[in-house]
Amino acid sequence: MGNSPITVGIRTQKLEYKAGDTVNGIVYLSVTKNNQKAQALVLELVAREHAVVHYTTTETHRDGDTQHTQHHDHYDESTIDFMRIEYPLHRFDSQPLVAGQFEFPFSIQLPPDLPSSMQCQSGKSRCSVEYRLTATLMQPSSSIFSSNPKSEQLFNVLQISPRLEDPSNCSVELPVQEVPIVTCCCH
Repeated sequence: MGNSPITVGIRTQKLEYKAGDTVNGIVYLSVTKNNQKAQALVLELVAREHAVVHYTTTETHRDGDTQHTQHHDHYDESTIDFMRIEYPLHRFDSQPLVAGQFEFPFSIQLPPDLPSSMQCQSGKSRCSVEYRLTATLMQPSSSIFSSNPKSEQLFNVLQISPRLEDPSNCSVELPVQEVPIVTCCCH
């Protein structure tokens, strides 16, 4: 995007949040040429689950006295966006953008019941849960090749058990056990 008249950037204050936390950050807009057209600056939060399961089947064929065995790799894949929310940060109301650097702060409250970010791989099978913020500057389309400038930021979400969040709730109760004293020494 070296020659692009508009560049979008995004940064969150942290890269790790607990479910229920507020994600704070800033969307940056850099405009290098005057009179650029824009409709809106939109922030999108996506929570995505992705899984690929690899398995092998074996096929055996007989050709007279010769036996041929073939192994076939198969992949079952699924991607589910279990949360997708758009937040309009700013509407430009058909006013052309002027050259300069602009900042648009944001705050997004995460739901308290989100699953933790994770990534796991075993052989060719893998699964993940990821969270992504995407800032996009929506521009009027002038051709089929035009694209809206955007920037993405991945961040992790931790799901903390309510019992572990309150330190006063971390006590462990063990059954009472009586042990008889056989010898006592006093010095």
